[in-house]
Formats: sequence, structure tokens, C-alpha cells
Amino acid sequence: MTKAIQMISNNYLIDIYVKSVLLKVDSAFINLLENEMCRRNLTLESYKTDKCQNQI
Repeated sequence: MTKAIQMISNNYLIDIYVKSVLLKVDSAFINLLENEMCRRNLTLESYKTDKCQNQI
């Protein structure tokens, strides 16, 4: 699962994270997404302000 998460774009990663939190998906899955976001140094603010690049 982690390799699949590493392959998605930054915008899509944050989009999946936000939707997962809103839908109250399993916390282990949300934790995987959070770890990947931290690894890429992504924040919700960068997504909100459209500063998030579409690259891995």
C-alpha cells in the first residue's frame, strides 16, 4: 500500500487525505497518508493556496 501512495501526485494525495478524514476512514489509512504528506513536506495550506505541485 505504501508504494501505491508514494506514486500519486501531491494534489491527489492531499485530496484523498481530506476526503478520508471527512468520511472517517480507518485511522491506520489516514496515518499512512499523513506520513507520506510529512515525507513530501506537504501541508493543507499549500493545497488550499494552490502552491502544491503536481509532481511526486
